[in-house]
Amino acid sequence: MLSAPAFAQSASRQRLITGCGGSTYASARRAKELADARKAGSRATPAPVARANAQTAQGEAERPSIDAANGVVTKTTINSEALQSSNSQNSYDAIKDVPGVQQTDTRGGAITDSLQIRGIKLSSTTSYRLDGGLPIANNIAMPIEDKCRVEALKGAGALEFGIASPAGIVNYVMKRASDIPNTSIALVGNGYGQSIGSADVGGRFGSYDQFGVRVSLAGGEYGSFTRGAGGTRYLAAMTGDWQPSDRASLQLDFEQFGIDVIEQAPLQLLKAVNGKITVPNVPDPTVLLSGPWANNIGVAQNVFARGKYDLGGGFQLVAEAGRSEGNRPTRNVAQISAYNLVTGKGTMTITQVTNQETVNGYQDVHLKNHAEFGGDVANDFTVGWTHNVRDFNNPQNPTVQLVQNIYHPILYPTIPAHPASVIDLPNNDWDTDYYASDNLTLGHLRLLGGVRQVSYTSDSVAAKTFKHLRTVQSVLAPAGGFVFDMTRSLSVYGSYLQSLEESGQAPVNTANAYSVLPPARATQREIGLRTSGNGLTTTLGYFSINKGNATTDPVTNIFALNGTIDYQGLESTASVRLDRNLTFNTGAQLMRARQDSIDDPTINGKMPENTPNFSGSAGFAYRSVVSGLGFNVGANYFKLRQINPQDQGVLPGYMVVNTGASYVARMGGRRYTLNLNMNNALNKRYFSTSSSNAFGVGAPRLISLTTRVDL
Repeated sequence: MLSAPAFAQSASRQRLITGCGGSTYASARRAKELADARKAGSRATPAPVARANAQTAQGEAERPSIDAANGVVTKTTINSEALQSSNSQNSYDAIKDVPGVQQTDTRGGAITDSLQIRGIKLSSTTSYRLDGGLPIANNIAMPIEDKCRVEALKGAGALEFGIASPAGIVNYVMKRASDIPNTSIALVGNGYGQSIGSADVGGRFGSYDQFGVRVSLAGGEYGSFTRGAGGTRYLAAMTGDWQPSDRASLQLDFEQFGIDVIEQAPLQLLKAVNGKITVPNVPDPTVLLSGPWANNIGVAQNVFARGKYDLGGGFQLVAEAGRSEGNRPTRNVAQISAYNLVTGKGTMTITQVTNQETVNGYQDVHLKNHAEFGGDVANDFTVGWTHNVRDFNNPQNPTVQLVQNIYHPILYPTIPAHPASVIDLPNNDWDTDYYASDNLTLGHLRLLGGVRQVSYTSDSVAAKTFKHLRTVQSVLAPAGGFVFDMTRSLSVYGSYLQSLEESGQAPVNTANAYSVLPPARATQREIGLRTSGNGLTTTLGYFSINKGNATTDPVTNIFALNGTIDYQGLESTASVRLDRNLTFNTGAQLMRARQDSIDDPTINGKMPENTPNFSGSAGFAYRSVVSGLGFNVGANYFKLRQINPQDQGVLPGYMVVNTGASYVARMGGRRYTLNLNMNNALNKRYFSTSSSNAFGVGAPRLISLTTRVDL
């Protein structure tokens, strides 16, 4: 469930994430103590380590924070235990209770991670990060089995992440070897045929436990709630750690995962009549409107390395490098348009995607210095260099049109075969950045400031002339902020930052499908406060974001930048511990969003699509340490949303109720865990989104069960 933010206590400049799972970078002395204990025949962890691990396991999901490392970032953390107890299958499952998080997936089944935060859709190439560094080419949904934390970072700007949305970053933290060896197996299933098994093995070795390895494997049937859809998925992941000395450490991440599934065909928006679009009744999400040919075969691979070396005198050198690749060898993307609301007859357009490849390359080197001047005065200074490459081959895919009926679907066993080859019109871009930041601690006051110089270049190939089109931009992106602890239980914070964000990729149903738009500048301001004490933690914050607006022209059907959007919002969270076992959590967001486009009166002054002016969540969680029983019930609510930038129709608001129960028992030295969850318990039928000129339909009631054994 949602929990209330708290301020980070350390003001030293660190990467937001270096991994978790134990003392990944334990000192040689501490590692030697552990090795000696094991050689003496005891597998028990020394008491201080055991206590630290226990606290980490229990509390991580309950400690979102205002991170004051390289800027003031609102960070909500969902740990491994919380991910398991909620049976999270994807990124939205993990962070859906965070205020301002909303789904934009129009195909259902969470085959892709398509999210928006604070009304802004996240970029598939820059908004998702691995271990706080590598930008992921997020073409298919990230697996959760090999993650120990999923984080939603709001207000993360260019200073920390370079080209990225100011609305938020989703960060995935991989599991790492801890001081205690671990072996676990799990099986998850649901009422729609899902059956996915997983295994997780890790440990440390070497004369001083200086090496650590953790391996995660998963695979099985997807289990779609849409009859005739679904398919299979797999995951193979490994993390490695090496600490050759007290001063040096090396971290390596690797994961490869893939899917082979049948996708649903969403309904496109109808043509406007007298400036209004009729919204159809919500389709039955269990009925397949595409067919057995609508397969999406995708493979993704992420490789990331981070090395650290302590130079002495408070200086530390950090080097990072990684590569993320997403490949879709085959994908048949179907959408239904021009349907008759009485008869249901319409046109199904199938885009035959062949060998679509996206590759991200990442390098970063930075030097950090920490200095203390006595008393409560300290300073952290960082200077660094980053280079990013984003390559997209942009194949020009043919389309096939067939007659379809949204009420009585026509089953087409096959469609015309994919062409043997297609023409590629590559969209490639890269940036080289230099940045510097300073974090000054003066007792209860922390002052933060910095700047990043972004030099951006894009090179794309024109569709008809095949000429190379080059764009060059150089942007100076400053950031600043403060955190002031007024009392032990009351803190205030504020921030100002500028970002350079990718403007998006043209949807499949546009004239310039899959074209990547150049980045645009964005500015964010935020101020807020946090209180805690006597079992109550609350936060209240105000934010203002101004960014470029990418829309699809209803006449030309071209996706392009079209003015700006101004977002202003209030966010709040509260967590109340009612007794030692029962907690109440709630969060909400009030939003006022407006498009500004002097050259386009059809959208000027109107609300952006799929952005509710109110959303929130609330729930109770009960957990008994003595009996091992746990229960939770919660609800997520979204008010009405506009269906397109022209505000030509409205999706009604909706509320979804979710419940769950868990049981943990220890027998024979093993830990057994059962998690039973029911999402959309009232079986509400609703439109979950309207995005990119298409409707998304929410999942029906979904009951899932996870069985886990820690050996």
